[in-house]
Amino acid sequence: MVPANGTFSTFGTNNCPTTLQPQASCVFQVVFKPPDTGTFSATLTVTDSGKGAPATLALAGTGLD
Repeated sequence: MVPANGTFSTFGTNNCPTTLQPQASCVFQVVFKPPDTGTFSATLTVTDSGKGAPATLALAGTGLD
C-alpha cells in the first residue's frame, strides 16, 4: 500500500477489513514523513475484485527545511 522507505505510511490502526461489503466504508490515515527536503510521491493502490483493475490514488508532498 505504501512505499517501503516510510515517507508515506499508514497511521495507527484502521477499521478496514480485508473484504469490504457493498455500500460499506472504512477509514485509514496516511502520514507524510519526509526524510529530507524535496518533493516526494507515491501511489496508494486499492484492489477492486469487481472491476478487475485496482483503483489508485497519487500521493505527493514536499519536505521543507
